[in-house]
Amino acid sequence: MAIRNEIPRSEESRYDHRLHGVFLVSEGMSCYEAGRILCEDSRTMERWVMRFNEKGFNDLREGKRSGRPSELTPQQIDTISADLKAHSQYFFPFT
Repeated sequence: MAIRNEIPRSEESRYDHRLHGVFLVSEGMSCYEAGRILCEDSRTMERWVMRFNEKGFNDLREGKRSGRPSELTPQQIDTISADLKAHSQYFFPFT
C-alpha cells in the first residue's frame, strides 16, 4: 500500500506508472490484465494506450490539471508533508 500511495506524489512517478501500463499491454497483456496489476481501471489503461499510439511518449506526461488552486503556499505544503512523514505511524499504522 505504501508503494501504491507513492505513485501520485510526483509527475515523474505518474509518467512512469503510465509507461509501465503501456509497456505491459505492448508485451501482450490485455488492458484488463495490466490494469489489475497496476491497480487501474481497464478503461484507463485503454486511454493510456490510445494516447501513446496517437502522440507518443509526451502524451503520457502530466498535462495541465484543472481544479481549484491551492490556498496553501509551497512552504506550507512542504511543512505538512514533513510532519506527516515524521508521524506516519499514527496515520498509517499498518504500513
